[in-house]
Amino acid sequence: MTDNEHSEESLSAVFDKALALHDEIDVSTEDSMSPEFQHKVKKCIMMLEDCTKLVSLLNIFSNNENYKEVATEHLKYFMLPVLLGDMNSRLTGAERPDVVETCQIYYIDFLQRVKDYEFTDLKIPELKPVKVEGESSSNGSGPPQQPGRPKPPDLAQMNRERDAKMARFRERKELEGEIKNLKSLINPGTRDEDLERKLYISMI
Repeated sequence: MTDNEHSEESLSAVFDKALALHDEIDVSTEDSMSPEFQHKVKKCIMMLEDCTKLVSLLNIFSNNENYKEVATEHLKYFMLPVLLGDMNSRLTGAERPDVVETCQIYYIDFLQRVKDYEFTDLKIPELKPVKVEGESSSNGSGPPQQPGRPKPPDLAQMNRERDAKMARFRERKELEGEIKNLKSLINPGTRDEDLERKLYISMI
């Protein structure tokens, strides 16, 4: 076994452990402020960060390919930024504006990657600076503006937004069910590449 093969094997093992810990944290009923819960979150972040460094060192991805050309065993590493964003959002000891900005960076990185590798053609949002609490919206110049007369609610718009939320909720539930079913079909003792590939793409 070459050094690269050994490193890839270690990378896969660490990622699988980090993903299992992420899933454990995601369904945990522990107090999210407790030291025990926060320890798990920080441990998961460290493991995911180690994976990210190894993916870069091993040149797992190539800039001139799309996801259909990526090896099945490498697809799961596309999830690293979004998993890091999720875990960082659960940290309680840091300044909230810093946490929000860090999460934005990870989520935008994830969206950019899935666009670059042609999973989707969505528009990538820009990083939004986090407003410091107490900062004046009038830039400190002139008297504060008086609020105008409130506009009547746009019922049609509210209905559209409600319908869109319900549609997203149904899609998410269907996808969660599909992922759960695929996981149950994968036998740890054997490898079905088609099932494994479908699972990773569904998770992404």
